[in-house]
Amino acid sequence: VPGTVNGQQFIIQDCENCNIYIFDHSASITIDDCVNCRIFLGPIKGSVFIRDCKDCKCMIACQQFRTRDCKKIDCFLSCDSQPIIEASTGMKFGCYQYFYPELESQFSAAGLSIFNNNWSNIHDFTPVPGENNWTLLSEDVNVEDCLPNPTTEQFQ
Repeated sequence: VPGTVNGQQFIIQDCENCNIYIFDHSASITIDDCVNCRIFLGPIKGSVFIRDCKDCKCMIACQQFRTRDCKKIDCFLSCDSQPIIEASTGMKFGCYQYFYPELESQFSAAGLSIFNNNWSNIHDFTPVPGENNWTLLSEDVNVEDCLPNPTTEQFQ
């Protein structure tokens, strides 16, 4: 719910088959050991670090994005700096596409601009010759198929 994290640091850990929605801005977020999760993160002033996760779908707006030891993560991303993947495979990236009433003020509170987005400028620290550890999501991917809007009951 907007206003509950209010710019603080946040950790998501050991989740499986979960839908996680954080409709608030935060300082930084670490995501560890999650499997088959759908994760929406409101604007993050600093970094998002995803480690040892697999089969997840994410919507993330941040200043810095990094993954390590991840497999099959689909990410709709807005990132001020160059996103970095390390020892990660099957990564897919698309441009951030979301809106809710508080989003603009949260982007501002996190010091992010929609006009500075490096979502597709991925740097792979551990490239494998002849293989691609990441690709861009198809333009016809429907965001709601990957990350459905939460129901009213999920806000209670």
